[in-house]
Amino acid sequence: MNTRTTLLLAAAVAVTATTATAALKAGSWDLAVSRNAIRLSPRPRPGCPDCKGEGG
Repeated sequence: MNTRTTLLLAAAVAVTATTATAALKAGSWDLAVSRNAIRLSPRPRPGCPDCKGEGG
């Protein structure tokens, strides 16, 4: 790979990570990362009329 391609790939990864972080903070999602999996799950919302903030 040449230098330009490497720099463009690194910039794309950084932008993607920043966008994902902003989306997770803005929404009600929880990100769990382990060595074998990346799990994205909804967080309980205190104002939910169905579960009253308990989740599920």
